[in-house]
Amino acid sequence: MANPLDDAELWWLDAPFGCGGVYAVGGQIVRGGAPIFDKLTGYHIDKLPTSHKYEYIGVNRLSSGVASGRTKMAVIRRELIHVIRKQFALSWKGVHGAPHWARVRVNGLRLAKTTGANTEVVELFAFLHDSQRVNDYDDPNHGNRAARFAEMLAGRLFELNQADLEDLLTACRGHGDGLSEGNITVLTCWDADRLDLGRVGIKPHPNYLCTDAARDPAMLEWAYKRSVRSVQSHGDYIA
Repeated sequence: MANPLDDAELWWLDAPFGCGGVYAVGGQIVRGGAPIFDKLTGYHIDKLPTSHKYEYIGVNRLSSGVASGRTKMAVIRRELIHVIRKQFALSWKGVHGAPHWARVRVNGLRLAKTTGANTEVVELFAFLHDSQRVNDYDDPNHGNRAARFAEMLAGRLFELNQADLEDLLTACRGHGDGLSEGNITVLTCWDADRLDLGRVGIKPHPNYLCTDAARDPAMLEWAYKRSVRSVQSHGDYIA
């Protein structure tokens, strides 16, 4: 089954801070609903029949199981998205905004199944790497600024051990430099970003990707079509 986040990504990224969530129930997207406060976790969750299997798609994602209130905190927390959005200088739905980050996340998680990359680093990279851009064109220092921003948030809005944090900072710093050497987690992050070039009219070339997983023709075609389709559907492009 396709990742339901593909269909729901704009909804939950555009949702106000503190709102209810987005679920996939039996493969169907369930948006909004009347949120209830789960005293066990301290977060709002949508009312669902307790007999239904669910997968929570929004920030503070829940692990698959029965909707009983037993939850697993995701890496990408609602508070983190709130802080990123509050300071983001560009269009939230623009070419370097939230829709792009959501696709990078999905690309990276798909690649990580083959590469073995650390998925926590991959997810955090997706939402932080372009968060400090000040324009959609030439901004050579945005990766360094993203690394400093990530370092400032570490320990407050996400937890990583020191080695994994260094990987995140390295991936953020170097993602715009066309590099191709690093450990597998860093390389997976860079490939996840490059696979979304279809949104700006560029089809990723295997020679400029870092991992065999990203160079796989099926992966390339899937990511490219998805990126182009998102622009056609949502208009996240440079005018």
